[in-house]
Amino acid sequence: RQKIKELAQTNLHFLWQKIKEQAPDVPFLQSSQEISKWMSKNPSCLESITALDLSQCGLTAVPEEIKYLTQLKILYLNDNELDALPEELWSLSELTNLNLGGNNFDT
Repeated sequence: RQKIKELAQTNLHFLWQKIKEQAPDVPFLQSSQEISKWMSKNPSCLESITALDLSQCGLTAVPEEIKYLTQLKILYLNDNELDALPEELWSLSELTNLNLGGNNFDT
């Protein structure tokens, strides 16, 4: 159970790192709880992010906080260790390009 929690935190930190690359005005936050809380309270600060490359990050899951990137049009999740996608991903109504190749999905 602890390992799963650690993986979820790592996945969220990868997402936050990529967000910071595109939106340098977002604050420096270290804990997963701080990141999740900030994203939920400041979604308008994330509206400028329309493309996100999370390929080859070793992700084991897509953080549910992805739902706060409401203007996301392009999302690269290829070449990770994903075997499922969160329901929150399907709430991204602007998403038109999703790359999932090279993951562990059942065919």
